[in-house]
Amino acid sequence: MIDYKILITGERFEVRAIRRLQHDESLLKQYLGSLDLSDRKKFLRAIRKLAEYGTPRSSEKHRKLQGHDNLYELKIKRHRLLFFFAGERIAVFTHAFAKHSDKTPQSELDRAVNLRTEYYETFGTPDA
Repeated sequence: MIDYKILITGERFEVRAIRRLQHDESLLKQYLGSLDLSDRKKFLRAIRKLAEYGTPRSSEKHRKLQGHDNLYELKIKRHRLLFFFAGERIAVFTHAFAKHSDKTPQSELDRAVNLRTEYYETFGTPDA
C-alpha cells in the first residue's frame, strides 16, 4: 500500500512523492539520501523549479516518456526522476534512478507505471 508526502507547494504545482506505508521516507527521498551533496542540491532545485514554474522547456532537463501516457522524467546528469500529473496542479514523483545507457530501462518504466496505477486506485484518477 502507498501514501504520499507533499514535498513543496509552489505557484504552479503541489509536488508529491509516493511512499510505501511501511516506510517513513518516500522512494524519492531514499534515492536522494544515496547521492552526494552536490547532486542532492541539484535535485532539490529542480523540484522547487517544477513547483514554482512548471515543467522545464528544455528537452535536456525534462521529457515525456514515449509510449507512456502521463509519464515524464526530470533529468539531472545521469539521474532521472520519474513523475506524472494527478490533476492540473499536482505533480507526483514515483521514484528516481541512475541511468546507465541511452534507453530508460523497462524495469524502471514498469515500476513508475505500477506506482501510478496504485496511486490512482488509492486516491482516484485526475478526472474522477
